[in-house]
Amino acid sequence: MGYVISSTLFLKNEITESITFDNIKDWDPRVKRYLPEFIRNNDIKAKAMNAVLDLGGIVPTASAVFGFGPLKDMKGVNGVVLWLCTFVLTLAMGLFAAWRKRYWNRLRNCQRILMEETKSAEDADKTAQATPSHAIQ
Repeated sequence: MGYVISSTLFLKNEITESITFDNIKDWDPRVKRYLPEFIRNNDIKAKAMNAVLDLGGIVPTASAVFGFGPLKDMKGVNGVVLWLCTFVLTLAMGLFAAWRKRYWNRLRNCQRILMEETKSAEDADKTAQATPSHAIQ
């Protein structure tokens, strides 16, 4: 994730390498500000990609492969090889789709954590401003 963001924000390597899903609160402030924009700009594309990859299950892929004219008549070893290749292809697509979903879920979780952190800081500021000065003493 860090490398995608660093290429946009032109961050130093030390900052880029420190960006992980596990240290959200320690991120550089520029990354914290950029994350919502990054998600907003890429969310539709990511959802579309996941939908396409999800459609790549074995039945639709097999239907597409075997519905293609010259491949329809494959029998024997060639047909078995084609089924095996179709299975491997759909397995790879499924793994990639699962990885992408996990990545985007973690990004959205980071955004949620950062929003909660910002909201709690704003609430603390409002509370401090609302407290009369004589009550602080």
